[in-house]
Amino acid sequence: MKYGFFFDVDDTLCATGVTHGEAYKTTLRMLGIDLQFFDYSKFSGMRTDAVFRILLPNADEEAILSAVRIKRQIFKESVENIKPMDGAIEILEYLQDLGRKIFAVSSGSASSVNATLESTKMTNYFDRIITCDSVKKTKPHADPYLYAIQIADLNPINCIAIEDSETGIQSALAANLDAVLISSNSHDWMAKYEITRYNTLELLKKTLEAGDKC
Repeated sequence: MKYGFFFDVDDTLCATGVTHGEAYKTTLRMLGIDLQFFDYSKFSGMRTDAVFRILLPNADEEAILSAVRIKRQIFKESVENIKPMDGAIEILEYLQDLGRKIFAVSSGSASSVNATLESTKMTNYFDRIITCDSVKKTKPHADPYLYAIQIADLNPINCIAIEDSETGIQSALAANLDAVLISSNSHDWMAKYEITRYNTLELLKKTLEAGDKC
């Protein structure tokens, strides 16, 4: 079994997709843009400012940063509605009991990620929490996972990333990490990567308990 476990947060450990999506839509409506068709899943794993640069291609930097601040505030006001993903607490407890190093590695801001983990009562499971504020370049770049490997003081071969998005998988593989995808859906992009998919964290935990390779 691996010694370092690096978990994405949004929709991997915590069911944040609906809350993030509504925060984006509310922010856009406040800016006079009504995107009824907005699909947060297309932007999963991306920094908030990067998403707004796509959604607001003609906006200047001040407008982008203003939209980011509004969206993050709306998100934090709804954070109490977020629930853990199925099996999240159980796998974290299992790995903690084994003495494994456990990191949260997210593209979200420190304020949003910490609020999410506190609301779902997960904060104390992690040795470190890495966010977009921790590195210069976030997912899909390798930087977040390279930083995690560095401060965990482990060989990459002894670590694994647990992700739910292509952006996150790209980041993990760029850091020469093994990675698994947690998703109940099959994705066309999966064929591009040599990764294993588990429908839930519960199934991943059972694989670990059986002593099988992830």
